[in-house]
Amino acid sequence: MSMKKISEAILGVGVDDTTIDLFESQYPVPTGVSYNSYVILDEKTTILDTVDARATEPWLENLAEALGGRKPAYLVVSHMEPDHGANVAKLAALYPEMQVVGNAKTFQYMEQFFGLFSQLFYYMMRIIFHRYYVIAKAAQCFGNGLASCS
Repeated sequence: MSMKKISEAILGVGVDDTTIDLFESQYPVPTGVSYNSYVILDEKTTILDTVDARATEPWLENLAEALGGRKPAYLVVSHMEPDHGANVAKLAALYPEMQVVGNAKTFQYMEQFFGLFSQLFYYMMRIIFHRYYVIAKAAQCFGNGLASCS
């Protein structure tokens, strides 16, 4: 396992992939690539990004070590390229109470990326997106005065 301690509260759980010769099937990477993923240990444990499907098992080992039995409250998905988001569904299945955080485009691409392989996953993402929208709308209302809430 190759978990890296960045600080007391931030642990790197990413994986180096030295078996790949072309990144995104077009960019030569003679020494391979690193799939970055982090665990933030705070009041609510948060995971930032997953990794490419090629590195699922070592990533899950790193993640288990970093979590040390904790259950993550959040998964923050920065964007849905496979090297950042390929394991979102797998992680959501492992931790069904975890909330997935992203922007509207993240969820749109998630739907396209994973398809309807799991109606439960699709339903869960819709609920989370709805929560995101409600929270964003409330913040807009309070930030701009209640007159803007109509």
